[in-house]
Amino acid sequence: MSQNLDQLVISPEDYESLVSNILTNRMYQELTSLYGGTADGKFPPLDFSQPKSVFVIAWIQSQPIACGAVVPLAEEIGEIKRVFVESAWRGRGVAKIVLADLERRAQIFGYRSLRVETGIYQPPAIRLYKSAGYQPIAAYGCYVGNPVSVCFEKQIFES
Repeated sequence: MSQNLDQLVISPEDYESLVSNILTNRMYQELTSLYGGTADGKFPPLDFSQPKSVFVIAWIQSQPIACGAVVPLAEEIGEIKRVFVESAWRGRGVAKIVLADLERRAQIFGYRSLRVETGIYQPPAIRLYKSAGYQPIAAYGCYVGNPVSVCFEKQIFES
């Protein structure tokens, strides 16, 4: 992979597109190998037709290498979802660039804060969120009581 990240382009993508499905299926298979379960399941659907939501893909030339999303959680709170980087591109800062892009879009949407959930078996994700200024919080929503969930929040607009 000799391409420079200066060539990285992040753009909104239809969540139901073939390329979106390929990336999210790879993510699901990886999560299944970490946390158990079967790889024939699917993530709960996300509704990107609702306002203040977006699914993005990061491309190097015509190659999709990463994805991520922002969806509404509450009136002024967005949730980061589906952040995934192809294994060959990890450790190069791609996830940080995708996260920064999602934060920028969330500010445009008018969110004051963002929340994100990851798991205890994903130390690189935990490091990513901490390094980007996310603070640990109590589990929220469907993650309450889940012993493998780790939740974070970041203020993106000061009151």
